[in-house]
Amino acid sequence: MLPGSTENSDPNGAWTFRFNPDRHDTGAKTVFKGTPYQINVPAGRTGIDGLKDAVDIIDGFVNHPSTAEFICLKLINKFVSDEISLRSFHDGTAPEDLRKLLDEAIKAWNSTQPAGNIRTVLRTVLDPASQATPFWARTHFRAKVKTPVEFINSSIRSLRATVGGTSLPSSNDLLGMHLFNRDDPDGWSEMGHDWIDTGTILERIQFAQALPTERLTGIKWDALAWARTNNLNTAESVVEYFNRLLFQNSMAASNKQVLIDFATTDDAGKPLPFDPARTDYAARLRELVGMILSMPQWHFQ
Repeated sequence: MLPGSTENSDPNGAWTFRFNPDRHDTGAKTVFKGTPYQINVPAGRTGIDGLKDAVDIIDGFVNHPSTAEFICLKLINKFVSDEISLRSFHDGTAPEDLRKLLDEAIKAWNSTQPAGNIRTVLRTVLDPASQATPFWARTHFRAKVKTPVEFINSSIRSLRATVGGTSLPSSNDLLGMHLFNRDDPDGWSEMGHDWIDTGTILERIQFAQALPTERLTGIKWDALAWARTNNLNTAESVVEYFNRLLFQNSMAASNKQVLIDFATTDDAGKPLPFDPARTDYAARLRELVGMILSMPQWHFQ
């Protein structure tokens, strides 16, 4: 490795397009041969002029319908729903509203010059003006499972915890997503079923319970200061705070009662005061918050 260069595994590195004229093939090239999207790269481009080969290929990819389908679908899977794939889109089995949304996103992709303006596509998918797309539909509300990095980041942000050290990539590994180490060049899956199984759900729960109890190296959260700042001194007030913050007041009464009972009883089910004056209050407050972040609803967005 040359002095000053960056290891491939270093997350601080930046990938850039590098052209070396001495290693460039100056012969003619054909891509998508025999299709309406065939790209013919002429021979004889030498020196820095060889860069035009790469530009021609990239332009050809952008204009190929498979690229528009793949990226527009990826955006819909990320922001709207898992209930559509390329297969279900083509065979007509995906929900009609999602098929129409993908059609509109592809039209938006091809509407710009050059094609593939992501801002234009996202405006079509998210529709901030009229709010009439499936992104706004109640049926798709909290219907997407968070990826590991989304689960970890949203949990930390909900507490406004202080992050330091290098433990989070290891936590992400345990949840099934190995950052900067994906072999396939198609990006991580946005499909919930790829991230949730018996092993990873256990790891998520353990992370959620370790976070507020400060068992994660480099993660700091002052539970007592947080409770004082938000004027939270009862189990009910803590539960209602997170009901508003995380679930927009959609938590079922039965779920709230389970959490309150957890905070106000001992292991034998006998009453145990949840009192800031008690010496065990800070530990039990942390356990209650960990329990809230372990709820099934928190795995969805």
